Amino acid sequence: MKTLAHRAMASYIPAFILFVLTFVQSIVLVPVFLQYWGSEKYSVWLTLYAFITLMRTLDLGHQNYIGNEFSKLYHSDKRAASGLLGSSVRVALLLGVFELLVYVVICLCGYHKSAVGIDLQQYHVSDGIIAFLIMWLLTGSVGGLITRMLYPVGKYSVTNYFGLLIKVGELVAILVGVYLKLSINQLCIVVASTWFVYNAYTFIVIRRIMPDFFPWWKDGSWKAGFNNLKKSVVLTFNGFIEQFNTNGLILLVSHTAGLLVVPVFTTVRTVGNTFMQVSNLMLNPLAPELVRYYVKGEKEKIIATIEANWFITGLIINVPVILILPFLEFIYTWWTKGKLPFNPVLLYTILLSIAVVNSGKSFVTVLTSINELKSVLIITICRFILTYGFSILLLKYFGLSGLGVSMLAAEVVSSGYLPANFVYKLLGLKANILQNKMRLLSILQIILLGAVLFAQLVWPGLKVFIFAIGFITTISISLLQWKGLDADVRKRLISLVRKK
Repeated sequence: MKTLAHRAMASYIPAFILFVLTFVQSIVLVPVFLQYWGSEKYSVWLTLYAFITLMRTLDLGHQNYIGNEFSKLYHSDKRAASGLLGSSVRVALLLGVFELLVYVVICLCGYHKSAVGIDLQQYHVSDGIIAFLIMWLLTGSVGGLITRMLYPVGKYSVTNYFGLLIKVGELVAILVGVYLKLSINQLCIVVASTWFVYNAYTFIVIRRIMPDFFPWWKDGSWKAGFNNLKKSVVLTFNGFIEQFNTNGLILLVSHTAGLLVVPVFTTVRTVGNTFMQVSNLMLNPLAPELVRYYVKGEKEKIIATIEANWFITGLIINVPVILILPFLEFIYTWWTKGKLPFNPVLLYTILLSIAVVNSGKSFVTVLTSINELKSVLIITICRFILTYGFSILLLKYFGLSGLGVSMLAAEVVSSGYLPANFVYKLLGLKANILQNKMRLLSILQIILLGAVLFAQLVWPGLKVFIFAIGFITTISISLLQWKGLDADVRKRLISLVRKK
């Protein structure tokens, strides 16, 4: 537990800085885009970037699968790990080519407007998409794979510093480009070039850290690479659907509600994503440790880690939501300079869905870290069907409010219910909520948060009273969670706070 605490802490510092920078980027760019580009041009950029992100996720599942397998092999059989890496690098390059070809075929067949959500000829953005995909072909597809080599050697913090670097580079590139009033096409090329330079730099650093594995393609074979690709199909599908549940919704909003509604959806979701990034900050460094616990059969430590995460995320996410609730509308209006309407139903349902996601994220991390692909596939398909099934029905009649309700309904099942049941079954434990005090407290805190958000929506004039009741009860549940933690876990958390 001590080594876990030290390794996690080494990762939390750069990860926290990365979170702050990501938050600043999200906050700063919205008013800048609205001021210098206007809502229509900003809408085109958001839709275009969502499509590009979707295209780049076609190989993220392969990267995650190989990263997990590499972590398993590194300490036991470095030669096998090198063969795995070499085989996968070959396939990664091929996947980059495939992504570029998919876009070319879409354009040649005349489906670009349906696929992207905008008329590429009207806004002259086709070259920008190609620039992004060529960059990904040459460096990004392999870069994501190579970076995951650092996980098993205790260099997870280095990947966070990499993240800091590209965030700063991308932020500067976008700010300068928007200030100079570059076209969308030109800005795409500038950002793609920034990513290309970043990936080249990471290659140099990783080669210095792990020289024994370079050249990365020296071992392995095409046959082994394709076999691993076949095994990673579930994670590939999962990764694509996960992105489709975020960036794909932007395309759906653009098609259904209109291009100008896109910034309203993305800005509201940015608020929710901020809290999600806090959860990722806490959990991502723990993924390698969860793999180690599972391999060693230390299921008690897995459960202890999950329970600690419930307490931490409840305290640093659910409680702050209550604290800023009375000021959300004012903050949003000031942030968007009053150019975008405030949608409380969308915001509140997204915030509640984030709380549900956080409650189940520990379980999902366990399943993905050990490549429990069948369970991950079921969760992914369920989330996709519920999100888009409800969205197509409700978006037409209730607008973005219906979309928020759809997202919440999907997460209740795919994050709140399924992952926990799968992990408990995997570990041979009972999933009965009434017999698990810590899980019950986590669920009660989410229900309480939902009640507070609903009350704020129905009785906005009682915001002070609602805030007081919500804050007191939420804090009380956090205290009960703290008392329910294992004594050793409490000591470790206290030591981490003191050192920090």
